[in-house]
Amino acid sequence: MPRKYIKKLGPTRKFLYDPVYMERAVAAVANGRMSIRTASEIGVLPKTVFPALVKEAIEEVGLQSALNTKAGFKACGIVPFNPDHTLKKIEHLKNREDNNEENEEARVQQRWANTIVDHLRELRTVSGENPKRGKRVNVIAGKSVCTKDLQEEKESSEEEEDGIDASLSDVQDDDVSEDLLPVSIDEHFQLGDFVIVKFVTNKRDRFFAAKIEEILGEEAAVKCLRKKSSKKEITFAYPEIDDIVVVKQEQIIKKIYAIPLRRGTFTFKTISNYNLE
Repeated sequence: MPRKYIKKLGPTRKFLYDPVYMERAVAAVANGRMSIRTASEIGVLPKTVFPALVKEAIEEVGLQSALNTKAGFKACGIVPFNPDHTLKKIEHLKNREDNNEENEEARVQQRWANTIVDHLRELRTVSGENPKRGKRVNVIAGKSVCTKDLQEEKESSEEEEDGIDASLSDVQDDDVSEDLLPVSIDEHFQLGDFVIVKFVTNKRDRFFAAKIEEILGEEAAVKCLRKKSSKKEITFAYPEIDDIVVVKQEQIIKKIYAIPLRRGTFTFKTISNYNLE
């Protein structure tokens, strides 16, 4: 750019001609400091080209005016009639719609959280079915095995398990039959007491050591412990995920006295007659 234009109009910013620069050029022409020809050469369209561009633009707008009008009516919700297009442009209504969407999203998240919590509670409760294990099949070398042989072996193993469970249940019933009578929660137990609770399953009764967390009339919320066996001693500790379950009055067998040990473990007296888990 010639130096005289810089003195009259000021330097440009990265060769971009903003409206302020154009206003200065017009003012310079009006004051007589610059001619129209000189001003038209400073980054603007020459006056010989401008009329043709204006005519071309008018013709293009005239051809597109009908389409633009229809698009404008549709955007405003006039034809076809839809007031939501206009209401969405109102600021406070738009904010209200955004709040409704946020509330709906929060409700969905809360429902998901409740579902997960319910599922975890079901997992922490004692299941009535024992997990089934795959059994190894002993096959003699050179002998074939068919499905009939596997079925007979399965039936024989189930009969053996039923016999073992029946014998264990008979022994436990003989040992603890006198202690299985239900007791009154309010009269015999308080918050923080350790007790033995019973859960009835299909094959046998299962016993757990637990701590009373809350008394709910004829029921109580207990926090169950898990047995840890070693060569030296048998201890009990809380699992990583709290196993809290609500039991009825008849499920509480007796009160036991806990002896605290190291690292949150306990041992109990008078539990030799119970096969605690």
